Amino acid sequence: MKRKSLVKIFRSVYTGVIADQKDEVNFWVLLFFILTFTVSRLFVYYFPQLYIPIRHVHVHHFAYGILILAVIGVMALNDWHHKKRRVFGSIYGIGLGLSMDEFGMWIRLDDRYWLRHSYDAIFITVAILIFSVYFERFWRKLFRGIYNDDEENDNYS
Repeated sequence: MKRKSLVKIFRSVYTGVIADQKDEVNFWVLLFFILTFTVSRLFVYYFPQLYIPIRHVHVHHFAYGILILAVIGVMALNDWHHKKRRVFGSIYGIGLGLSMDEFGMWIRLDDRYWLRHSYDAIFITVAILIFSVYFERFWRKLFRGIYNDDEENDNYS
């Protein structure tokens, strides 16, 4: 009985907070981004020797993240995402989480994992994703207003 009530509560909060389809996809990106970042940090902390070497080269997980982002991007550009928006959003969040987790490594070209740049990148990415989930309408109206103002100014020049 408690399980059914918890599901009802979660469902009502989910539909109440995540208003439409565009917000819903951004929510799944945010959720899987945070989960992937957390899991990858825990794995690196507790199992630092667990990685896939290719020809004796330590391939960092940001490479896998970039590959996931590339594949999911090509699939989305070819309109494969319309029926599976949640799945595509989740996979995109995983790729983004893997690649941004080691942002400091690929911006500094240094093999040190625990750099401050990675935490800064994660914070900024989470902030952007939160704004896209919870304030998406605001940003759309703001940019639409700026874009319309620019068009009006172009017509007078």
